[in-house]
Amino acid sequence: NVVPVSGSPRDIICGRGLHIMNHHGNHNLHLIVDRYRHTYLTSTRKEKAAITRSIVEQLKSTGARFLRRFNDGGDDKWVEVDDKTAYKKVGHALRLRK
Repeated sequence: NVVPVSGSPRDIICGRGLHIMNHHGNHNLHLIVDRYRHTYLTSTRKEKAAITRSIVEQLKSTGARFLRRFNDGGDDKWVEVDDKTAYKKVGHALRLRK
C-alpha cells in the first residue's frame, strides 16, 4: 500500500547518486553520522544497533522522513520507507562514511 507524500528539504532520500548525496536532508544525515562514526566502529553489535536506532529517532524527531522514489507508471512519487529500511540507510552511512 503506497501513500505518496511531498518531499521536503529535511527528508532523507534513499537511493544512490550525487543528487541524493547533495540533498539537504542527506547532508544533515552525514553530519550526524560523522559525530557517531568512531564510536560506532569500535562498538559491539548490540551497541551499533542502539546507535543506529538513536540516529534514526534523532532525525525523525526533527520532522525528517526517510523517503524513496516510487514510479506507478506515471509520475514519480515519494513514499516513506519503513524503519528497517531507515536503519539500513543509517547503518550503511555509518560504515562507509569517511
